[in-house]
Amino acid sequence: MRIARYTWAAALVASTIALAAIGLAVQWSISRGEPYLGDGLWLRHAVWLAVGVAAAAAAAAIPPGWWRAIALPLYGAGVVALFAVAAGLGPELNGVRRWLSIGPLTVHVAGLFDVALVLGLGRAAALESGGIGWARRIGEAVLFMAAVLLPMALLHAQPDLVGAAHVLVLSVAVLASARRTWLPAAGLGVVTLASPFVLWGFLLHGYQKERILDFLSTSPDTLGTGYQAAVAADLIRSGGLLGSGFASASGDGLERLSNARTDFAFTVLGHEWGIVGMVAVLALIAIVVAAAVRVAVRPPDRFTSRVALGCALIVAWQAGLHAGVNLGLLPVVSTPGFPLVSYGGSATVATLVLVGLLVRGLLRPDRVEAGGRASDDTTGLPR
Repeated sequence: MRIARYTWAAALVASTIALAAIGLAVQWSISRGEPYLGDGLWLRHAVWLAVGVAAAAAAAAIPPGWWRAIALPLYGAGVVALFAVAAGLGPELNGVRRWLSIGPLTVHVAGLFDVALVLGLGRAAALESGGIGWARRIGEAVLFMAAVLLPMALLHAQPDLVGAAHVLVLSVAVLASARRTWLPAAGLGVVTLASPFVLWGFLLHGYQKERILDFLSTSPDTLGTGYQAAVAADLIRSGGLLGSGFASASGDGLERLSNARTDFAFTVLGHEWGIVGMVAVLALIAIVVAAAVRVAVRPPDRFTSRVALGCALIVAWQAGLHAGVNLGLLPVVSTPGFPLVSYGGSATVATLVLVGLLVRGLLRPDRVEAGGRASDDTTGLPR
């Protein structure tokens, strides 16, 4: 058992290091193709990676009991930060507000909120399931649903449609994994089923509807609405099996992509490293997700299990949506960054903190009751 845990931990750390190294190489290549960003783009990315590694080490050193104790306060602080952004306290860039300025740093709040979201959902889903009546269950369900819908509304106000959907999907999955919280999960599931109709009728912007309709069209407008998708497809197609060569995208049309460093990092990877490179990166993501699932199904306690489930879903969701948009499988409505490959300071740090939590769950479990049954001591602090 111990050998298996150490093997999974080694695979998780090695995959994370490989993703970070590939991401640094991609950002260096993009820096060459977007001179207005300056040559310091990849250096800034390297600095954020270093900060993230330190944060991951700290996360792995903190016992799960301490994480349980601060989970709800962190969640509350994250919602307050999202409210501050929605209230206009942060800088505006290209018509959106998603950041807060803290001294010399500009923090992407939604990226860091992922950590608070995973911990908060894990804390809720780890509650004891017995000994409460239906009245209390319904009251809890209303409270939990409100706690999920509020940050969703704040994210949509930025606007960040994918971020709001991300919170909803993750919440349904994690809350549905526990008997105590299946009722709010069911309520949020109804919201999920109704969301396409609500989005189309009331919440989607005009340009977002145009991109979706163009994506579904048999003759997309490759010179207008579907231009970015067409450019991405051309770059990936020209990469072939083995790619066009490292740093070749800067001379092969990279300048036609907007926000290549974030929204189309996978496209740059596909052009320069080919199908082999894309498959290799997706395989690394699969290892990270598998390690998280390993913690979720064989946890030392229910809290760690739910947190690991949330980590798996976040990494899979972000990588899947990003790759889907870049490969033309999804419309270019709003694209999350690819974990550790896309440029993003706060998001990079948040991803590495989640990896640190998984390493802790694999190598240093909190406590296990006699007989191997997972403990759910949500009040006492660990040894």
